[in-house]
Amino acid sequence: MAVWVRLFGGIDRSAHGLGISRLGPVYYSEGKVIVCKWHISFAAWGRNDARSIGRDRFPLFMFGFIAYIAGVLRFLLPWFNAYLAEKGILPNELIAHSLSDYYPMIVAYMAFCTGALIVGSIQGFMLVDE
Repeated sequence: MAVWVRLFGGIDRSAHGLGISRLGPVYYSEGKVIVCKWHISFAAWGRNDARSIGRDRFPLFMFGFIAYIAGVLRFLLPWFNAYLAEKGILPNELIAHSLSDYYPMIVAYMAFCTGALIVGSIQGFMLVDE
């Protein structure tokens, strides 16, 4: 209970005299009303994370890596498709599809799997740093 109160702003008794606030969801714990003030919590966490990113360059590298992956998907993948078609690798007599037929699957993989991995890495290293 003490951790929850400290993290999310505690018990709000000012709004309507009932402990209910319109600033965030209301949670009940041990007969008390706990109001989450998300905007205050995220602002404090954002300042702390910005300081952490300023000290450590690894999260900046990860954000740069996201831009690099976007550039590869935008510019290198079409070039690679033309290269494979020029050399006769895709499509060929065994495979009837070109690489451009697989673009949605490649982009979806990069967005869902690699994107989640990068975001999790950034958050995990920031948590370890603290």
